[in-house]
Amino acid sequence: MRNIKSRGKAVDGSGWVYGYPVPCPDVKSRWVFVGNMFLDASKENIETSMFVEVVEETIGNYCGFMDYFNTPAYDGDIIMEEDKYVGIIRFGEHAPHVSDLDKTGAGYYVEWLGPMKGVLRSDVGYWLARRNLVIRGNIFDNPELLEVKE
Repeated sequence: MRNIKSRGKAVDGSGWVYGYPVPCPDVKSRWVFVGNMFLDASKENIETSMFVEVVEETIGNYCGFMDYFNTPAYDGDIIMEEDKYVGIIRFGEHAPHVSDLDKTGAGYYVEWLGPMKGVLRSDVGYWLARRNLVIRGNIFDNPELLEVKE
């Protein structure tokens, strides 16, 4: 069985929490994380676990890849190569290769910003295997990294 790791930013401002996102048992419009119980949401585990309320927009899943320095990559992470290329790891429909005009793929991909948008390939595994490309932050904590130099 595959473990699905997720992260979200705690509503109380205490930082990032990792675990399994579930709807809040008390209020249906909120999400909470059950710490380190990936796909094990049995009734016994939920009743004995601590819930941490998270901001729904910040919830992102681990994409299955790590960068060269073994930093896990999540949806919403910002990747940079030598401060020239800036991209965001996203999930959804995308064109897997530069030459594809139609969105024929689905899954995790890199959304490149600035002049490299539509020029560089979008597959996450290819880019995260490169030594000079690293995860520099995420779109929630480091929005200043999204300012692309032309």
